[in-house]
Amino acid sequence: MQQYLYSPGSIRGPLLFILYTTNIAKTALCCGISIHIYADDTQLYIKLSTANIDNSKTRLIACFHQIQSWCASMRLKLNTKKTELIWFDRRSRPHLDLKTLCLQLDETCSIQPSNVVRDLGVFLDSKLSMSNHIGSITKACFFHLRRIRQIKRCLNEHCLHILVHSLVLSRIDYCNSILYGLPKSTLSPLTSIIHTAARLVKNLGPRDHITNSLQQLHWLPIQARISFKICLFMFKIMSGSAPPYLSSLVTPCAALESRRGLRSASKRDFVIKRTNLQFGNRMFEVAGPAEWNSLPELIRISSSINIFKSKLKTYLFSKYYD
Repeated sequence: MQQYLYSPGSIRGPLLFILYTTNIAKTALCCGISIHIYADDTQLYIKLSTANIDNSKTRLIACFHQIQSWCASMRLKLNTKKTELIWFDRRSRPHLDLKTLCLQLDETCSIQPSNVVRDLGVFLDSKLSMSNHIGSITKACFFHLRRIRQIKRCLNEHCLHILVHSLVLSRIDYCNSILYGLPKSTLSPLTSIIHTAARLVKNLGPRDHITNSLQQLHWLPIQARISFKICLFMFKIMSGSAPPYLSSLVTPCAALESRRGLRSASKRDFVIKRTNLQFGNRMFEVAGPAEWNSLPELIRISSSINIFKSKLKTYLFSKYYD
């Protein structure tokens, strides 16, 4: 469920807004609801089963009313029209009517569950297939590629490279870590975007080979870009520059007393959690340590983030193209 809070725009606005919204997390936690806040975007999370839907709905409604009262006391506007509700469930439950998940906040306001919601520019569907998000990226990227093609004759290769990086590749790289573990068939539209962009920059025909051009541009394939982002998160965790909510998801082997004397602890490995389902391998708790442990030790002991990124890209480049 998303809630949007608004504060007046000013130079001190962000700082004042953070001071104002500090107590929202305490309010949610008192109701037994997990919460995550980014600027004026607030998400409430609750884990439930079909056996305790009514109890979970009651807790969510109570939490919403408390936050609404708190907003009123702080002279903030809680926009209920932009509040969304989504049920994430990988299983098909034909016997479950989604209308039962509706949150009746008051006599005039009810929130119906959605199949897709947008969170910080990312489209999340109820099955977490990410097909809607990939479709949105594909549509936007091909739009910009068509616009760039219209002015191609006025630009040299360097300018084309900059435009493609700014308008196309940046969209592919944004939050791409959530695409980890998806099959190649699902990621194929993003691969098509990278290939089309390379053909545009290198002035290639639709039937020309693309591998050499990708190597010359030093562009990584989509799977390597996803691995790059996850490994970068792990390096920040290892160096202590990652936010606490991310660092708390993984455990270094050296932090476990039973593994301190093992080789994995001296190599800066992380514990890889076991999952019962293949879908669970997409969790950062599993994906992060798995990708990090697979890196050569020479890369993991990099002294700075710039050196790490340079070594990592070289490693992934040789892994996918050699």
